Amino acid sequence: MKMNTTLLFLLAPLMISVFTGSASADAADLTLVGSYDTDGFSHGIFVSDGYAYIADHANGLVIVDVSDPAAPTLAGGYNTIDYARDVAVSGDYVYVADYGNGLDIFDVSDPAATTFEGYYESNHTLGIVVSGGYAYVADQYDGLVIIDVSDPTAPELVGNCSTNGSSFGIAVLDDYAYIADNLNGLAIVDISDPTAPAVVGNCDTAGRAVAVAVSGSYAYIADHTNGLVIIDVGNPAAPAIGGSCDTSGLALGLTVSDGCAYIADYTNGLVVIDVSDPSDPTIAGTYNSTSDARDAAVSNGYVYVTNGNYGLAVFHPDVPENGGEVPEFPTIALPIVAMIGLAFVFRKRE
Repeated sequence: MKMNTTLLFLLAPLMISVFTGSASADAADLTLVGSYDTDGFSHGIFVSDGYAYIADHANGLVIVDVSDPAAPTLAGGYNTIDYARDVAVSGDYVYVADYGNGLDIFDVSDPAATTFEGYYESNHTLGIVVSGGYAYVADQYDGLVIIDVSDPTAPELVGNCSTNGSSFGIAVLDDYAYIADNLNGLAIVDISDPTAPAVVGNCDTAGRAVAVAVSGSYAYIADHTNGLVIIDVGNPAAPAIGGSCDTSGLALGLTVSDGCAYIADYTNGLVVIDVSDPSDPTIAGTYNSTSDARDAAVSNGYVYVTNGNYGLAVFHPDVPENGGEVPEFPTIALPIVAMIGLAFVFRKRE
């Protein structure tokens, strides 16, 4: 494995696109506070300690400083070999699901000097969670793959399990991995012994399960054309649908926080659903866009949405103080030109 080092100077107009669309006057109003164009096609996102880590497809890993959510700025990045689809963060390390290249691991203790540490080759990595020294990977046709990452420079396979579907997304809670298994719905895998994972439950959905989040005894599924599906997983061996809510678009990604599910709903933008009663989820707010909402994360009261070709959008959910009137936002992208001079070192394997 060879390493090339290229010093890339970014001294050119940076086109920052305003997230397009308009807000709705529902129970929870959403204010667009900031945005950043990542230059690639943004998919998965993980927000931690003032940074947004973005899987930016052919553009690899992009790290954005969001310490000021109203003014996100580029902090670092790394050009991966294949198509970055998802990202997880644990300590000083970032783990990237790099589709056909497998799992990439980076040291981001200094985001401006992100360094490659190790990788594990697998077939079609789409989703990733890191917990307790293991990376749990949704590996599409190969189901769940569990990798020991206690030594980031030498990740090793410890277990794998077919899920009978096509693993797109993953969440982990305690001794179970919850897999968004496409046309197979939700698959629940016992991971109490990482060397011998086993499917213990399954719940089919009417759409295509492509992303999953878990909170308490419920799993929340982004079910593509079928919107949000909530599954009671209190008994992992017998999961059952508890509620659902049509989102009008294509539910592609989601996160759950403080009784709300935030849905990345493709061209329908960001949809906020009140899930305080899992049996009766209701839409609480939307921010419609003409772009391509792919994934969502919540941190410190802000909602971060990856937006395909338009990069990152940052929202604040609040109640307007103007008597309920909701401000209109532009329906086209408005470029803001900023001249910046930054230098980052990108190392790429050959």
